[in-house]
Amino acid sequence: MDFLFLLPVAAFLGFPLGILLAWIAKEELPSGAKYIGYFRQVLIFSIAIISLVLLFRHAEPWVGLLSIASGIILAVVLNIAHARLERTKYHFFMDYFSLGLCVVSAIAVLDRDTLLFFSSLVFLYGLPYSSIFYPKLRHGVVLFSFNLFMFFVPFPFLLLGDVAVVGFGLSAFYLLLRAR
Repeated sequence: MDFLFLLPVAAFLGFPLGILLAWIAKEELPSGAKYIGYFRQVLIFSIAIISLVLLFRHAEPWVGLLSIASGIILAVVLNIAHARLERTKYHFFMDYFSLGLCVVSAIAVLDRDTLLFFSSLVFLYGLPYSSIFYPKLRHGVVLFSFNLFMFFVPFPFLLLGDVAVVGFGLSAFYLLLRAR
């Protein structure tokens, strides 16, 4: 029996494990923050590029172009919202929304290797993401709750069937803009 439905849950577990890692290694975080940030940027960039490659591999060309056009619009809107929310306690939830779109698209492709690959990348992304940002925030439970909610919000897109592959394009441009 395949337990592939548990992979998105396992992918999100990188976030609480990163919090645990930050709690255990408090002394090492300030000295390694620069390298943890570089690792996070490399992961974001690789997720975005691989998403675009898989979009054109598994979708019709017109669906890919439509997805890229809507992805650019979504990226601009989400980055404007991110800039406005940056000074509040709710400013990190959009990363996990786009990662949830990638996982939903990997599920829609119906390829076990693609789903395993994206779940692994999302798990790895959660480790540096939460270990860097969680200790700086006073409202950690709120951050965890919002990221959990925003990660699973895109899952109703699976009802669209094969069209859910457009999540690759929608999330890729937002992630590319976040990789700065």
